[in-house]
Amino acid sequence: MDSNTANNIQGGSADVGISIEDPNLFTYGGRWYNFAAVITNPDESVGDERLDNKHIELFEYVNEINCVFIKGRLIFTDICGTISKFVNRIDNHLAVTVRQMKKVSDGGNEKGQLEMFVDEARNENEKVFTHVFIIQNIGILKREGQAITYQLDLISDMWYKGSGKLIYSNYDVLEGTNPYQIMLELFQQVFKEEIDADSFNLAKEKTPELKIKFCTNGNESLETVLPYLFNQIFYHLNQMDKEGFRFFVYNLIEQKYKLIDYIDVETWLKIAKPVKMMSLFETQYEQMLFSTNQQLASVVKKPMTKTYEDMFDHNIWNLNSGLACFNFENSIESEAMLQNANRKSPSLEDNTKKKYPEELNPLWFKNIDKNYSQTSLWNNDYSMYHNALENLISRDALIINTDGDITHQPGCPFGSIIDRTITKMDDISKRHLEEIKERYKQMEWMFISLKVRHIYKPSTPNPSYTENIVFGRNFTYEPS
Repeated sequence: MDSNTANNIQGGSADVGISIEDPNLFTYGGRWYNFAAVITNPDESVGDERLDNKHIELFEYVNEINCVFIKGRLIFTDICGTISKFVNRIDNHLAVTVRQMKKVSDGGNEKGQLEMFVDEARNENEKVFTHVFIIQNIGILKREGQAITYQLDLISDMWYKGSGKLIYSNYDVLEGTNPYQIMLELFQQVFKEEIDADSFNLAKEKTPELKIKFCTNGNESLETVLPYLFNQIFYHLNQMDKEGFRFFVYNLIEQKYKLIDYIDVETWLKIAKPVKMMSLFETQYEQMLFSTNQQLASVVKKPMTKTYEDMFDHNIWNLNSGLACFNFENSIESEAMLQNANRKSPSLEDNTKKKYPEELNPLWFKNIDKNYSQTSLWNNDYSMYHNALENLISRDALIINTDGDITHQPGCPFGSIIDRTITKMDDISKRHLEEIKERYKQMEWMFISLKVRHIYKPSTPNPSYTENIVFGRNFTYEPS
């Protein structure tokens, strides 16, 4: 079942309008949404079941950088055995459609004014989320009397295409092939038209010197081969993308895979409402603009000591099987690693400075000649690309929980504004004012979104649509 089928099952376009009595309609944060979920099975004896929104506790899906398939889950309390007939069966699917709505009026007549809801005035893909998921598992969370609460674990039905094995070789090309060209060809093998080819071609044109040898004889899929290809792009000083720092995203709005360059903001995806405000100085503007205060968290998976180790000199060796010895292949010095970690777009130079120092502090690393990493071409478990990505997403990345928007996805710009309005101080010194300007500065200004979790709770009495956005940057923002 494809997304068009899902859309048809769940009512199609709402241009003709739906009434306020529609059970799939809910409001949150000043917006209206029509939410519908259908569980299906191709076995005609099982059929389709429209899930009652009153019993859907949660539906969420997650989209993140370098992830081929979006994933999700649904929690549903079943009071009449709706889900039970799908248990212990294969080929179950969940089709979900969410439409952003607006209220309109017919102007009124002798019988009174009639209010209806129609699609929001956005581009089609920006006002509707519709997707079909494979149901990975149906788990039981609890039972209370006749009510059984289930959790459905989900993965995009694009897995059917994307799980296919790849056959590719460029060993007939003497100098090898550009890695971004290889990625493009592999994506096109699998997804045909669902590729933003221009984004891959742009990366190839900016790095014409990058050439690698690569082959796979039906033993790899996109999920396994892409990490290897990205690692090859940041392999050693003679083989490194010095012009960009790229990752791919699945653009749900255009339904295409696209290559995003962190260093080139022109390649970032466009979204609606890219700015959020936080009132951290006892003002009320945040509450006036949003349904609830923005909640903050952070990703702190990568410790500072591991980041230091990433910046040590890296010596790469090659195995000479004929002479049964190692030959020195290449070296990446600490200064080069730090320079690489600080790269950012020229358009982001104003009021910013490097996140990492230009050299490791000799007062701390007194025996720096003993701090290095050894690896080999034939058994290389080190990835400069992966480490650079970890610095962006796992070191001080912020998470904000806020009102949801269908257009928000990874690869988009995200702006954070701190309300610095001072209302409770009649007399404030210049020094104190400067101190206030410095506060929370590292939570402010432009970031890039890296992971977005859309969270729908359509059940009454308190329905909601919120999102968790993970966003980060590899520079510090300084006061103007």
